[in-house]
Amino acid sequence: MNKKIPELRFKGFTEDWEDRKLGDFLKTPEKVKANIQSKDDLMTLKLNLGGLKSGSNRETLELGSTIYYKRKAGQFIYGKQNFFNGSMAIIPIDLDGKATSGDVPSLGIVGILSEYLYVYVSRENYWKSKESEASGTGSKRIHEKTLQGFDIKVPSTDNEQKKIGTFFKQLDELISLHQRKLDLLKEQKKGYLQKMFPKTGEKNPELRFKGFTDDWAMQILLQHNQPIFTYLKQLKKRQMSKLRVY
Repeated sequence: MNKKIPELRFKGFTEDWEDRKLGDFLKTPEKVKANIQSKDDLMTLKLNLGGLKSGSNRETLELGSTIYYKRKAGQFIYGKQNFFNGSMAIIPIDLDGKATSGDVPSLGIVGILSEYLYVYVSRENYWKSKESEASGTGSKRIHEKTLQGFDIKVPSTDNEQKKIGTFFKQLDELISLHQRKLDLLKEQKKGYLQKMFPKTGEKNPELRFKGFTDDWAMQILLQHNQPIFTYLKQLKKRQMSKLRVY
């Protein structure tokens, strides 16, 4: 089997892929220190490909105790301590100029489509395999030079890169759409569970199906409120076929 082409690819592409290093495409930018006035000047990078969000997760942020650097939209950003936990993203335009610490560096992307690069390195089997590359005492880190030495296979044409990047972007958008629908259904279920059963001290639920008006009755499932394991032993002893409700 030719290891320089994928098992599955779009029609019309037959050229071998190239073996390259991330450093061929990820370049260390000039560091620009940020003047941090509030948490709103920062952004937080999440684990497990959770992306970026504006602000800081730290409740007790001491401004001035850490040096922060401005990051630019379109750059690749990752967590030195958590690259192998899926801590990476492409900085979106709405977070342009936000800052992170030196432990969450960003690199400029050149000579490759950013969508393709992100799809390649965001594969779980890829970033999980890099934990052994972390170095240092205490909390181990993957520094920029180490990251730039990682392998990447690249299609020889921009068109194939674009096809792959667009394909997975559309899949991610579809997943996000269905995730929002799923979250909404979960919230609806939670609401129904609260309203379709009577509250403590009441005999009717707030919401019920049409045609039902009788009060609900409180009943004890087990005879004389006995512990279930005791009651089940008695059932077996009496060879009773079903559990009666009293």
